[in-house]
Amino acid sequence: MDRIIIFGSSGHIGTKLFASLSKNQPIYASARKSITDSANFIKLDLTDIKAVDDFADKYDKFNVVIFLVGLAHNKGSKNDFSDHEKINFITLKNLLSSLKSFNKIPDKIIFASTVSVYGEKINNKEYLEHHSIHPRSPYALTKQKSERYLLENFISKIWILRFAPVY
Repeated sequence: MDRIIIFGSSGHIGTKLFASLSKNQPIYASARKSITDSANFIKLDLTDIKAVDDFADKYDKFNVVIFLVGLAHNKGSKNDFSDHEKINFITLKNLLSSLKSFNKIPDKIIFASTVSVYGEKINNKEYLEHHSIHPRSPYALTKQKSERYLLENFISKIWILRFAPVY
């Protein structure tokens, strides 16, 4: 059976996904704030590289990493770029760099991105994978940066899911 962990498990999608998947098999969950007393919950601040290294050292390899971490609220202004980059890109890079250094890169990485990488077009009802990319907001720019990082470093292991806004 696969060892699965959900990062960003305290968010809207993460809580529901964890509740659903954990009915059928043991699933690990991680977030920076405690959401459960479950033995399978790991409190972890992915912006703290030492904490991430400690996590990577301590736990056995996970076959599947579901990465739902993201800062999306208000999508940000140019002044917020560094906040979005820290959460939407640096956390992913910290995690995968640490896992790589401990030879624990997962077999599958499922990454939650956004249709905002196509640009926010009010009247557009459909986005297709072949559409051109035109991110504008700090949220979309940093999600696209994460996608590029994954494509450049883990192409055979990734699934990128571009969600429409989730409320």
